[in-house]
Order: sequence, then C-alpha cells, then structure tokens
Amino acid sequence: MKKAIFIFTVIALLISTSVSAQERRDTDIEGGKDHPLISRFKGSVMEYYEHRNYDLYTIVLGFNENGEASKTLDVEGEITRIQYSASEDHSVLEIFRNYEIALKNANFNISFSCSNRTESTVHFDFFRYTYYNEMNKLRESRIEPDGRMGWQYMAAKGNYNDKDVYIVVFVSSDNDYDWILTTVDVIEEKPMETGLVTAVTIDKGLKMTGHAVLEGLFFDTGKSTLQIESDAALKNIAEYVNSNQDKKFFIVGHTDNTGDFANNMTLSEERAKAVMNELINKYGVNADQLQAYGVSYLSPVSSNSNEEGKARNRRVEIVEQ
Repeated sequence: MKKAIFIFTVIALLISTSVSAQERRDTDIEGGKDHPLISRFKGSVMEYYEHRNYDLYTIVLGFNENGEASKTLDVEGEITRIQYSASEDHSVLEIFRNYEIALKNANFNISFSCSNRTESTVHFDFFRYTYYNEMNKLRESRIEPDGRMGWQYMAAKGNYNDKDVYIVVFVSSDNDYDWILTTVDVIEEKPMETGLVTAVTIDKGLKMTGHAVLEGLFFDTGKSTLQIESDAALKNIAEYVNSNQDKKFFIVGHTDNTGDFANNMTLSEERAKAVMNELINKYGVNADQLQAYGVSYLSPVSSNSNEEGKARNRRVEIVEQ
C-alpha cells in the first residue's frame, strides 16, 4: 500500500486581531510545538502542550440523554494534546468548520460530532467537569456551555504512514477572558514499546538509590486493575525477585495530588497489592519476599503543579527491605 502523508492546514477566513496580555497569552507556552499533522487556526496562541509516547485514549463517539458517554473507542499509542486560544473576533463555529474542512480534505472520516446546538448542556459537563483522558482539565471556571458562541466537538479517523491516526477537536468560548479555546488531540495508534523494565535496570536502581521505578505498568483509570499491557514488565520484575531469593522487597504505590488524600492512600496501596499479587499468583514469586504499601502523594519525584510532573508521580516502585 502506498504511504500517504497528510499535512493539514487550518486556514482562517479572517486575520485575528491581537488582544491585550491580560486577556490571553501573547506568545506560545514554552516547550510547546505544533503537531506536524495539523496546523493551528491562524492567529491562535498555544496555551498548553503535552505529549505522551504511549498511553490509552478514550474517544467519545456518542452520548446518552444523561450526558454520559454511551459509545466510546479506546485507542493506544502516541498522544499529543495542544490547546490554543484565539480572539473572539472569530467564532467557535468558524474555527470548528476550518478544522472540519481541513480534515475532510485530508481524507479523514468524521466519526462523530456534536455541539450545544444538537445536545443539552449536560453533555458539555462531560468535558467541563472530568479530566479529559487524564490530561489537563478544560477551563471549567470560565467556559460556559450556554455562552453566546457555544461549543463544538468532533472525532475523526485517518491514516498516516500506514497506521491509524485519530484527531479529536473541541472548541468553546471562554466568556470571562474573551477567548476561543481549541483543544486538539492527536492519537497515533502504535504498539507499546516493551522491555522498559529489566532485571538489570531494577538492580541498578536499587544499588544506586535504594529504590527503582517499575516502568511499563498500566492500570485502568482511577482503579487498581492491571492492564494486559503490563505483562512484559511483570515478567521481568518476577525474574529479578526470583533471582534474589535471599532478599525481601517492598512494592510501593504512589499517586499525584489530585483528589482526596485518603482516597489516594487507598488507591496507591491497592495498586501496590495488585502488582504484588500478580507477581505471586501468576509468576511464582515467593510471597514471603514481598510486602505492599501505598503512600498516596507523600513522596513525589516531581512537582504536581503540571501534568507532566503528575504523570511522573503516578508510579509503583520496588524497595529493598
């Protein structure tokens, strides 16, 4: 199959006028960059940027009358989230239509779309009050579902370099600061890189710092259920523990500071126990060698003030007793 390379250009019908620094950023956020597959709406400023090499993304493809996501698609792969602000000299619909046209011109199929004109305000709350795929939260205090410009959402699917690519766009007005906020998520489906946790890396971490982060462990969001993608890492952890029968270890769960401390304490301990039980029951590790504990967000390795730091703080470690 011949490879097709799509580079989208979102063309504004008007050139946006600059606004004061009090209303929105004058320049892009440091470290951010446009995705090579889709450009920004002309005149927009980048407010937020996050990239994950591999993670799970749930695409909303339908709502029920209660505002709950009734149809979704889980996609695993490389995820990029970019949020842009544009002056309200433009409209939510204008920006949304530009993205829609660009995607269609690049042979993307619009899988689902909705707006305040087709759905009740309760559907908006799905984006407004939830952590949208555990990335940064939309500006819930300033984006109003019944604002004069409303909101628009769409999910599209295409192909790039012989792999499926999904693009999700959410556009809404920010009434307090006279912004139009556009969130663009690009999900490039790909297999997970394995072998990130080996007996060698665990041994090195324990000898150097007394603890080692167990990369490659994946849990259902907000739960202690280990996903099947964790099997490769668990196998390597078991290999290390089984080769050190004379030693005992703590399995320690950590969270970020989102939510209640006590709930995070419970979640961190349950995740540590899930790892311990899997090592014992599935991989034959001696139960006498392991104990599991959770410490909530008492021991961060990075600042919880941004999503990148929070992602690092959500982890499971092994500590020699």
